[in-house]
Amino acid sequence: MNLQSALALLGLAVLAYVLIFSYIRTHRKFAKYVTYYQRLNRSFARFKLWINPQDRSRTIQREASLISASEFRLEPSPDSETEPHIVPNKRRSSNDGFFARYPIETDTDFQRLLKIDYWVRLPGEELVTCKEVMSLYRNYELDLEYPHRVHGLSYPGNIWLDLEEALITDRFYDLIVSSQIVDRRGPVSNSGLTKTNNLVFELSEKFDRKLQFDMTVEDALSEARLLDRFCKLYDLLVSVNVVAKEETEFSGEDIQSAAHRAQMEQGNMGMFHFVDAVSGVSRFTMANRFEPGSLDVVELRDFSTRCLIFYMSLPLAHEPLTVFDEMISAAQYITSELSGELQDPSGSVIDEKQLENIRQQLINIGEVFHRVGITPGSEEALRLF
Repeated sequence: MNLQSALALLGLAVLAYVLIFSYIRTHRKFAKYVTYYQRLNRSFARFKLWINPQDRSRTIQREASLISASEFRLEPSPDSETEPHIVPNKRRSSNDGFFARYPIETDTDFQRLLKIDYWVRLPGEELVTCKEVMSLYRNYELDLEYPHRVHGLSYPGNIWLDLEEALITDRFYDLIVSSQIVDRRGPVSNSGLTKTNNLVFELSEKFDRKLQFDMTVEDALSEARLLDRFCKLYDLLVSVNVVAKEETEFSGEDIQSAAHRAQMEQGNMGMFHFVDAVSGVSRFTMANRFEPGSLDVVELRDFSTRCLIFYMSLPLAHEPLTVFDEMISAAQYITSELSGELQDPSGSVIDEKQLENIRQQLINIGEVFHRVGITPGSEEALRLF
């Protein structure tokens, strides 16, 4: 494709984007049209990457809407007498160099699959029952610091089964004991792996089986530190704020009505969630920007706030780019319904260029997740984040 044709297609895509977005904003039936808007957003982002593939490799500044989950805080209530919570990053405009660039180490350290478990295999020709293995395992279970699992190669069938889910009479040839080396507390310690090895040594002695270690304790500790650094670096939330105009507030009843039209459901904590129709899992959340974050359905008649926050977890979202587009569509709709303003956490008004920058960063981060073998929203991601 030559440059002239590419620019012509880009112009048509932009025109279609503007027309459809304008049409959606002027209609109240949000749910009927949001799917088309989301698909257009994703297609437009991928089209730009196709024309300019070098954009993938550029080092760009993190958008204000991408924040570390560990640093996420709600603002103190305006009616509270407590001192405002000071977060490590003060509010500044996004052009003053405050938001750090992604570290270069992300391109050098995360180029291979990362291991989540330290495991030891105990091969054997003699069959052992689930009851025999689990009885010994229970003696060590309380001392094991990180999540552990015991799998067995079943007879008959030659299928690997988790012994926690097997029948006590099931019999097995080979056994594998695995220990997760990182969770939200951080990396496993040397003493933690020693406790795992005490278990496998006991199993080996009792059932007369050799030991096949996946890696040494030293290698496991090194892998755990690297995996923990990955988790800390990429445990990110994507958030935007819907802010009331000066001297005004959003009423509780208006918030509830707009949220229901956007197909969001109110949960036990008083926050609104966009729930996956198949899995029943919340894809993103809308909350009061001020502590405690709840939007109490009983008190909505007397409730009002100046700011709402939409947020999603990047590592826990299945297809983060899709979830982000859904969240932005809902936030834009509710912004329009409440006559508010869509802003990033730094207080800057969000425009289409900034949304495209966020989408690009989500694509880049998603590629890192796939390189290390941890797909956002997968079982592995749920174990780590």
